[in-house]
Amino acid sequence: AMMRIARSRIAQGLHAEAEKLLLETEEKQKNLESLHARAETLWTLGRVRTEKGDYQTAQTDLENARQMVVEVGDRDDEFQILHDEARLQIRLGNYERAFALADEAARIAEEIGVGE
Repeated sequence: AMMRIARSRIAQGLHAEAEKLLLETEEKQKNLESLHARAETLWTLGRVRTEKGDYQTAQTDLENARQMVVEVGDRDDEFQILHDEARLQIRLGNYERAFALADEAARIAEEIGVGE
């Protein structure tokens, strides 16, 4: 529930509130064994930190989240994280890296039939 609220706050531009909720969620997840839930929290933290301009931390969050979802095998989340990583790289001016990430996301989308 806190994750959904945090995503709503991101959409509303309330980034500090979203980040606070996500950090609380992350703290609560330390005792859980759900790698997938932790990955989604990191992914959303990466998204909010990108919006806040905390690009270095966002990049670490997104990379760690993607590594976790690859381990779990969730191709749909991997696709979405790659999309957010590409968006971050555009903000950083790393257009070649952004293109490579977007290309990787497109390959996954074809594999899993996104948009069909």
